[in-house]
Amino acid sequence: MKILVFTNLYPNHIWPNHGIFIKERMAHFARRAGCEIKVVGLIPYFPAINNNWRWKFSRVARREIQDGIEVYTPRYLLTPKVGMVLYGWLMFFSVAPLIKKIHQEFHFDLIDSHFAYPDGFAAVQLGRRYNKPVVLSARGSDVNLYQTFSLSRHILRYVFGPATRVIGSAEH
Repeated sequence: MKILVFTNLYPNHIWPNHGIFIKERMAHFARRAGCEIKVVGLIPYFPAINNNWRWKFSRVARREIQDGIEVYTPRYLLTPKVGMVLYGWLMFFSVAPLIKKIHQEFHFDLIDSHFAYPDGFAAVQLGRRYNKPVVLSARGSDVNLYQTFSLSRHILRYVFGPATRVIGSAEH
């Protein structure tokens, strides 16, 4: 089985511990016979101007191999605190050309998305475009925070509807 992992929570050479739990889970899966994965570890676009900590986003490599797994780190447009309801579409349109290229070389069977919104929204759109099932992992804060906003609550319902499976994490 070929899986496209789609998340903004994946480690990279600048932040090697960012989303390490996803890396560990997917590395374990990739070691199983007949399983292949490629990761799209999305990074918000930020110009290479050293005026705050976010400039480090510009320093993240566009592609790297981590423990034998190919990791792409495309940029997506993000407007902090403005236009939150558009984040899913911005993410989808920002990565669509890369996903098309990946799909030409790696005919993935499934999209495994980590985070309900905006990642899950973009993953659902990609699933529709490529006619692939989408497994969505909701991590907690994505659901708990976004459900407090009326429009975001509708977006979450929209995302969970077409997802093939939804995995939730329990809070303790």
